Amino acid sequence: MSIKHPFLIIALAGFLITACGSDPSTNGEATKQENQEASTDDSKTGEAAANSDAGQEMTEGETAGITPEAFNNSLKKLALGKWKNEASPTQTIEFTETKYRRFNNNQLEAEADYVIDNSCAASNCTIQGQKLYGWCFMLKENGANNCYVVTAINAVNMAVTMPSQAGSAINYIRITAEK
Repeated sequence: MSIKHPFLIIALAGFLITACGSDPSTNGEATKQENQEASTDDSKTGEAAANSDAGQEMTEGETAGITPEAFNNSLKKLALGKWKNEASPTQTIEFTETKYRRFNNNQLEAEADYVIDNSCAASNCTIQGQKLYGWCFMLKENGANNCYVVTAINAVNMAVTMPSQAGSAINYIRITAEK
């Protein structure tokens, strides 16, 4: 049997697919709404991202049902390892389980204890009273607690903003991951 009208078959298949997805009494409409509610806002970049988090009451981990301690530990695991400053490749930083280290030309410049704070609750984690989008790590340096805001991180890149320096940012590239 040969098909004399292939376009008729394609049109019929397209009609059936469209008709199946347009019935609001099916779960298709509910699933579409659930997907929209569960999606994240990828438009959070730049200053809009920095200011969009100001009224947030719950952390991302808390809304997912994760305790703050578990969420902080997962952020720490993501940061563990050595990172190279993208603009100044001789400057590197390293996160171990308990220490933050800063190097220049492979020479240790500073070492400090650090803690992860996913809520960035400290007052020195803001710029002009505005909480930045992201999570923080606090360094105990020279008798002071300094706040650094991680505004983006993945397996390869990390962006860190420094509220104490008017929000200047440094981009890092991962060199090694701690095991």
